[in-house]
Amino acid sequence: MNFVAFQAVWFICVYGAAGGRPWIGPAAAAVLLPINLLFCPRPGAELRLWAVAGLLGLFLDTILGSFGWIGFPAATAPGGAVLLAPLWIVTLWVAFGSLLNSSLTWLAGRPGLTILLSAVGGPLSFWSGARIGATSVPGGSMGYLALSIEYAVAVPLLMRASRFLTGEVGGHPEPVQEDTPIAAPPHGQSPKRGE
Repeated sequence: MNFVAFQAVWFICVYGAAGGRPWIGPAAAAVLLPINLLFCPRPGAELRLWAVAGLLGLFLDTILGSFGWIGFPAATAPGGAVLLAPLWIVTLWVAFGSLLNSSLTWLAGRPGLTILLSAVGGPLSFWSGARIGATSVPGGSMGYLALSIEYAVAVPLLMRASRFLTGEVGGHPEPVQEDTPIAAPPHGQSPKRGE
């Protein structure tokens, strides 16, 4: 279900942006992505992870766009520079964040494979968006190299953020610490923990 929701959001965001309706993707994501929260043991941590993914994507895609390596035709300023990555691409980063604790958990503990797949998959996804007309890569091979580096760094960072935000250590949830009850103090003394 999670991967299907992601794919639906991807297609709606990309085709919406290419068709001059960049708002339709974020609207669809607002409906589809919360379904994932029904299956999350820690919805608050999951939402924080999505926010981290969105902010990281906003930052990185804005940087690459400001150098002219990537572009978003509907959000490009005069002269070809991207002032700020558009909301629909940030929505895709948020949607990607929704995969980390579900469809992509098999990559946990496999940093080499994560880097390799990210370095190939990220630019391939961007290339697909360019073929549809939602994105562009005016930087050519330098743009694709920059995208490859972006994803090879960003995805492992997001995997690590996922483990941190959900309290997982070594791929296993950290045990929940119960508060030690306060014992009744002897007459005239202040309470102490663990007695």
